[in-house]
Formats: sequence, structure tokens, C-alpha cells
Amino acid sequence: MPRDAEPVNPFYVLLIVIGIAFTLTSSAYGVMMFKTTQTPSRADMGAPQGLLGFMHEYGGRLLTAELAGLALATFGAIALDDRRIKRRERDKS
Repeated sequence: MPRDAEPVNPFYVLLIVIGIAFTLTSSAYGVMMFKTTQTPSRADMGAPQGLLGFMHEYGGRLLTAELAGLALATFGAIALDDRRIKRRERDKS
């Protein structure tokens, strides 16, 4: 007898997407920080451009927002799983 397939928890998908974004953002932020510390002086380097400039300007806020998104999605996934388990137990009895 085939088991009833449970629907996918959408918070898991959200966790994967935000987790990948967080990994890429933190890697880019690390590269930006490494390049900043390896440059002899800021005057020689000029203003950061492109991705490094974006990370210099908004990287901290972006990492904070992604971390908050990971926390919210984690709590959502746990709550939805708990709700589904309780409903399944209630339906069995």
C-alpha cells in the first residue's frame, strides 16, 4: 500500500534559497574585507567599484537581513511541521 505523500514544506524551499544567498553574500563580504586589508592604503585603491563597492556599502545590512530571513524561515518550518504532526495524530485518533 503506497504511503500518502506529504506536501513539501515551503519553508524548507525558502531556507535553501536564503541559505544559498547568505553563503554567496558572506563569501563576497569576506573577499571584500580581505582585499581591503591587503591594500597598502585606501587612497591608492580609490573607491571600491562593482560587487565589492556594493558589499562595502550594503554588505552588513544585507547579511543581517538574510540572517533574519533564515531565522524566520526556520521558525516557520518548525511550526508548520509541528502543526502537521499534531493534525496527523488527531486524524488517527
